[in-house]
Amino acid sequence: HAAFVRQKAYLGLNKIKRVSSTLNDETKRLLVNTLVYPHLGYCVNTWSNTQAHVRKRFESLSRQIDRVTPMNKSFDKVANYSTALVTFKAIQKICPSYLSKRFILCGNGGEPDAQGVNTRAGSEKKIRVQRTRNKFDSKTFLHNATNVWNSLPTDLRQAKSLVTFKAKARTHFFQ
Repeated sequence: HAAFVRQKAYLGLNKIKRVSSTLNDETKRLLVNTLVYPHLGYCVNTWSNTQAHVRKRFESLSRQIDRVTPMNKSFDKVANYSTALVTFKAIQKICPSYLSKRFILCGNGGEPDAQGVNTRAGSEKKIRVQRTRNKFDSKTFLHNATNVWNSLPTDLRQAKSLVTFKAKARTHFFQ
């Protein structure tokens, strides 16, 4: 499936390459964002934790995109942006409940925890790290999302709306 999606992204990129000599940089960026990145972003949360050879092929696609027009969007940056976005939606409970239930904020998001203690991690809206029993648990979406979320700057984690979060996250990951 990853190979099929990557092939669709390459087809869009090759169309842009054929006419790139007649386009300015802004138009190239617009076309890449329209024809290539939707395919790269599709299920990126799943592929970001897969086998190394799958990741290398997506990294190769990212490098080829940069040859056409510098986008400063490596596969890791796109994967982390997408993961952070899904995590924000889960914490704000604007995604399906089966996903929202999986993320537990430390100290209930700034409110006292079960022992009545305010914690710094809770006031910073960090997610409680789940214990992993084996190396396969450490490759799950939940584990990866927790690491990405907890590594974000505090002001980004404390964004109130999805629009604000997206704008700040784009700046954080792609600037």
